[in-house]
Amino acid sequence: MSNRIQFAFLNAGHFFNHLFMLIFATVAALSLSREWGMDYGQLIPYATPGFVAFGVCAVPAGWWRFPSAPTMVCAKVTCWRSSASAT
Repeated sequence: MSNRIQFAFLNAGHFFNHLFMLIFATVAALSLSREWGMDYGQLIPYATPGFVAFGVCAVPAGWWRFPSAPTMVCAKVTCWRSSASAT
């Protein structure tokens, strides 16, 4: 498979990953807000551990998929964390 096709699949997968993650969170928050009688702000603490787990598990998943490039993954994560803490 050529690099362009792999890159296209990589971008499509990344796009759908974020899209479905946001759609699920929105639908869950809307349905739970009605069912539990809580507003969206009160449901945030219940959703936060899922988002944290998603982010924390991304690093081992990257190491598992690309075992020859753990330093690249560490460098990216370090850059993301430093930019996130700077904002």
